[in-house]
Amino acid sequence: MEIYKKYTTILVIFGLIIGLESGYIINQRNTAQLLDEMKTEISSTVEEQNEKMKELDDKISELETELQETQDQMNEYLEIFSDAEELRIFYETRVNSLEDKIDDLLVLNKNLKEEIQYLDAIINEQPVEVTPPGRSGLDFFQLTDNELDDKWVQISDELIVWEQVVEDRTRIMAYDGESIFPISDHSLDAEDPYLWQNQVVWHGWISESSTEIFYYNGSTTIQLTNNNLFERSPKVHNNQIVWVANDDHDNEIYFYDGKQILQLTDNQRNDMDPVIEDGKIAWIGQDGNNFEVYFYNGTTIHQLTDNDIHEASPCISVGEIVWSGGGNTYIYNGSITQLTDDGYNNQGATIDNGTIVWQSNVNGLQIMMYNGSEVIQLTNNSYYNQDAKVSNGQVVWKGLIDDVFGIHSDIFFFDGKSITRLSSDSSMTSSYDIHNGRIVFVREVDGDDEIFLVT
Repeated sequence: MEIYKKYTTILVIFGLIIGLESGYIINQRNTAQLLDEMKTEISSTVEEQNEKMKELDDKISELETELQETQDQMNEYLEIFSDAEELRIFYETRVNSLEDKIDDLLVLNKNLKEEIQYLDAIINEQPVEVTPPGRSGLDFFQLTDNELDDKWVQISDELIVWEQVVEDRTRIMAYDGESIFPISDHSLDAEDPYLWQNQVVWHGWISESSTEIFYYNGSTTIQLTNNNLFERSPKVHNNQIVWVANDDHDNEIYFYDGKQILQLTDNQRNDMDPVIEDGKIAWIGQDGNNFEVYFYNGTTIHQLTDNDIHEASPCISVGEIVWSGGGNTYIYNGSITQLTDDGYNNQGATIDNGTIVWQSNVNGLQIMMYNGSEVIQLTNNSYYNQDAKVSNGQVVWKGLIDDVFGIHSDIFFFDGKSITRLSSDSSMTSSYDIHNGRIVFVREVDGDDEIFLVT
């Protein structure tokens, strides 16, 4: 894959406007042949990009005029009504919103100009370095290029896995750095994969009302269960697996310890959302009133919470458990600490090596991070930032954006120092993941979903 890093005259079509992803090599056929076949199409694309850039320039001018008028009006009114605090807050909020929109359009405009320069260089057969404009230092690879839908991607040091829809059936695919191959039986619908290192678990549909748990151990796929239960939400860590099974009455937690299957819960209430690390398991379960957090330490089950709020979505890393409850974020590491108490709706907490991220309903939706000592607000914009994932202090999330391209979602990456916008077009992002500085995400290309890798 070093070809992606060299100066070449390989044809790269940046499809910010026409719907293709920016900065990816679309195939590896002979460069000269590609240039001959598509020079006319590239010229047409440049014209379209120039038209779009003109539209962006006009929109920026309009917003700058509106901003100046708003600032003038604010100053005029505040001179008359000097004690009108609500009026001041209204105008300051409006000014901040306009400034955010102008900044977004300036970024899009800058990237668009760079993309046009790339296309011009290709038309003139000049050397082009295949690095996406505006994303210096990151390399983008398109892993899949087919007419199938590839979705729900995850990444580890050893594998990238995802679901792929083929002829109305879903199978689990894997990429090991050299080749792409299926790890599930295509005769069954396989869904909900979960990856740890080179181990993958998922549930497969045996019938319309029954699913079983399947396990890929790095070389072989094994059917772990064989019963009439509805089983789902499997998680794996170091050859140990936990999942949820419905017995036609409620949901219970099951645990494969590497040798045998154990039923951890057996009650008349729902238990769900289990996570596992080194044989220790956390989940939420009903106590007759609401959902509480439970913890299996390898020998005994403990009820960690007992309150009147609804707990949700526990996550475990290096022995620490985090979850969201009642609009706040909590951590358990021998005792429970409440990380937030700000009146905002904090949800979706997840943890990796002591770093915790979540989304907070402050000025829209913003991404928050706890670095082990303090809570930091990573974002402060007009986007709806959500579903953050963290690995070794680096964070990736999606922002729901309404701009010149309409409503769409883009991927953002915090490398520990600064934030980079990894995508910027009219597509919607359905899935993404991060592990040790490598990022994968799903993006629509030519009418179907494809897998992309950023390193």
